[in-house]
Amino acid sequence: MLSHHKENFPPQNFPVSPIIGPLTPTPTNNSDNKNFISLLNAINDGDKTKVSDLLKDLSVDAINKVCYSSGQQEIKDMTPLTLAASKGDYEIVRSLLDKGADIDLKNGKNKTAKEVAQEHGKIVVRT
Repeated sequence: MLSHHKENFPPQNFPVSPIIGPLTPTPTNNSDNKNFISLLNAINDGDKTKVSDLLKDLSVDAINKVCYSSGQQEIKDMTPLTLAASKGDYEIVRSLLDKGADIDLKNGKNKTAKEVAQEHGKIVVRT
């Protein structure tokens, strides 16, 4: 019986939903987090070789997320795919899609890669 664990759950400072109770924490992989920021920086710099190398080690989940905290305005609120689309870099967009990037995932400004590309007068992303 797990009743002895109840008193320690949820942990202090753990988010709790008033409707469903404690939220399940998302497992984080520090390597994925570090490589995620490195990936965004490589995309921002147009470094196709580094992007390709980083994609080998990143999970699909790691590339399908939004960067909410960054000191760099260019990558803040972006997903890797929306950032590549904003740059008009077809090769990187294709690499991300081939790796499993979600074309419908919206960035922190509620825009898809296609919308971002169109806003920036760049490529139109197609599957």
